[in-house]
Amino acid sequence: NYFANINRWAETHEKLRIAMESLISVCDNEIVATLQKKLLFINRRWKEVLDRIQQFEHGESIKKKRDEFYAGRSNILDTLDKIDAEIQSYLPCTTKALKDQENRLYVS
Repeated sequence: NYFANINRWAETHEKLRIAMESLISVCDNEIVATLQKKLLFINRRWKEVLDRIQQFEHGESIKKKRDEFYAGRSNILDTLDKIDAEIQSYLPCTTKALKDQENRLYVS
């Protein structure tokens, strides 16, 4: 997972934001303007990163669901093929034959 430590980076970003806001409250106007621009830039970039992470994770989730769907679909089609083959073949009407058919269809 590419983003396993994203929470650590979120904490770092929050600490940086708090530190810059503290600096803004004690600095003169010239430095405050620069700090505000830098903070705005950092916050904007952080939001872009988070948005891209969410898009990536959503894409991974969709891929996983699609793979699960196709695996399930394949299992269903295999089962239907087995059932179709059983229907097409002659089956004597005996208890043993019916048990054997049940084992072929549902036990594998």
